[in-house]
Amino acid sequence: MYKRYVLICESGWRRIRELSLDLANKSIPSTVLIEGLVDRQIRTMITRHKGIDSIFIPEKLFAPFLFIYLTLALIIFPKAAFSIYISKERTYNRLTLFKKLFPRIELVKAYDKQ
Repeated sequence: MYKRYVLICESGWRRIRELSLDLANKSIPSTVLIEGLVDRQIRTMITRHKGIDSIFIPEKLFAPFLFIYLTLALIIFPKAAFSIYISKERTYNRLTLFKKLFPRIELVKAYDKQ
């Protein structure tokens, strides 16, 4: 079984960016789901690293896209384990319910408890 890394960036991209760069430096590819659309300059700065796939999603579509993306990924890659790094506590809590359906998901908090 191999592992796929998905990083969810909803509030502040600094910590998720650092995590994705750490994975890329270890030659581990990752997908970063980013809530919101940004200027071309910022997008270029964020996406120019090899091994990091960044997907920018409009805010209103983010929650449904997230669940559709994860469900499809779990179906398409049935032998993969998933490490999902989450930048927001509310999303972490929602995905704990999702984890009950798909036990091969590992949820990782990428935020400070406030």
